[in-house]
Amino acid sequence: MAESTRSTAYLCGRLWAAVHALRVLGGRPDPGKLAGGGGLYDAQRFPERELNRQLGRLGDRLRAAHARGPEHAGAAAAVFRSVPDHVPPGGRLPPGLGKDAQQEFLLGFREGLDLYETEHGDLLR
Repeated sequence: MAESTRSTAYLCGRLWAAVHALRVLGGRPDPGKLAGGGGLYDAQRFPERELNRQLGRLGDRLRAAHARGPEHAGAAAAVFRSVPDHVPPGGRLPPGLGKDAQQEFLLGFREGLDLYETEHGDLLR
């Protein structure tokens, strides 16, 4: 299913997966913690606040991944290029999500992690 037909909550989950993968590729949190989704609890409830906080740090994450070597740099570049695909229509992030929407967020997050692990698994472990 195309991303544009997915719910805003699902797209926010995919966006959080990209942000989190970039954090891991940059060395934060420690490699091997991809599944933990640091900050996931808050992000699924308050995506606007948490995503805006992390999106402002993407440049730092890219530089950190480059400092770890060419493989990490390449993986980070690929993940970074996927970020616009997950931004909800109009660029609006919801300030809060109800329980059903939180489940959609988690679905998007898990599917995003699965994709990044398939593409860059060794670097994310």
